Amino acid sequence: MRKRLIILVICACFSFKTSSTAFEQDNVDTHLIEALIVKRLNVIRANEKLTVLTENTILKKAAEDQANYISSKGMLSHRQPLKNKEKTRNRVEYYGGKMQGIGENTAYLKVFGKALFKGKKGQIDTININTVDRAVDYFVYAWMNSVPHKTNILYPDYRETGLKVVYNKQRKALYGVQVFAYPYK
Repeated sequence: MRKRLIILVICACFSFKTSSTAFEQDNVDTHLIEALIVKRLNVIRANEKLTVLTENTILKKAAEDQANYISSKGMLSHRQPLKNKEKTRNRVEYYGGKMQGIGENTAYLKVFGKALFKGKKGQIDTININTVDRAVDYFVYAWMNSVPHKTNILYPDYRETGLKVVYNKQRKALYGVQVFAYPYK
């Protein structure tokens, strides 16, 4: 048991430390950011004795739709003006999903610039967001330090997720949307 735990800890540390690749001005690896965010949030859920989230392609399409929308508008929102895509549930159903419970987290991150973090001792730290690791850290930090977003992440009934991060070159910003759901019982 002890050997298995040590191997698990080493694997977890290795998987989080292999992505410190610096961003290039016109090329940010959003797929890697997405994968690492989901992994990190699943570790958080597992530590809370919750079921890990499985990825769902319909939820990912709904997340991508909203991420593209908020990126084009340059603002965070859970809504769109089109009636068939107005709310998260509408977007999930638009792409063919039938879920009983649905939640959504959104976040915005300016890259190639400074971001504020609350340090471990409560101090405010300023860091430059210019690597995959730092982007992942920021998204997870932002969501886990916001009560409604953290509630979605730790909601025990959620079983599936779809996450999309979009890089807007003109705004030098990342827009992330994560949709959570559980099917009808």
